Amino acid sequence: MQWVVKYFGWLALFLILSPVRGLCFTPPPNDGFLTDAAGILTSEEELSIEGLLQEYAEQTGTEIAIIIVRSVGGETIEDAAKDIAARWRVGVEDLARGIVLLFSFEDRDLFMVIGDGLQGALSPDIAQGIIARDIIPLFRDGDYGSGFEEGVRSIMKHISGEYTSERYDLSPPSLLSVWLVNIVGMVGFTGMIALLWAWWRRDARGSRRRRQRMSS
Repeated sequence: MQWVVKYFGWLALFLILSPVRGLCFTPPPNDGFLTDAAGILTSEEELSIEGLLQEYAEQTGTEIAIIIVRSVGGETIEDAAKDIAARWRVGVEDLARGIVLLFSFEDRDLFMVIGDGLQGALSPDIAQGIIARDIIPLFRDGDYGSGFEEGVRSIMKHISGEYTSERYDLSPPSLLSVWLVNIVGMVGFTGMIALLWAWWRRDARGSRRRRQRMSS
């Protein structure tokens, strides 16, 4: 009888944990520099992007891996991308000069993991700028191949120094510009109050004149 209780206890635990395990993200098999597990790219697009990434890795030693999945399940896109970067060890042989770009098709989410050796050229803010300016607009048009290619070329230009953070206007406004905006705003507000006051006084005078004419 005791073994029956243990059996059903383990069975209940398995049934409870099964949905939780189903929510976990499992990275797809590593298919090279480009892994399209969602099947959203054409064969021509895959060949073009894969060739671009492979040639860049051979010339510079920097590895860029693009992974496309249907969904990351219960994981966040950031955790899933970091999990892939750790498992696949992208760029680990050369001062962590590796980049992982993960796109979750059904979640409509995108995240870039940047190796330590590239943090000087690609900050998290720049990565977000590349995604927002170069990739997402093309994705919205359904042109995923061009979106990835534009994003990859922007990454390469940032690493080479051709692009800088100024391209995305990431720096906070200077104190002088904030001061000028505040002054202009105050002057405009004061001018508006003065105009309203002048209009009210003129209207009041006109009303008094009309009353005087009527009484006379």
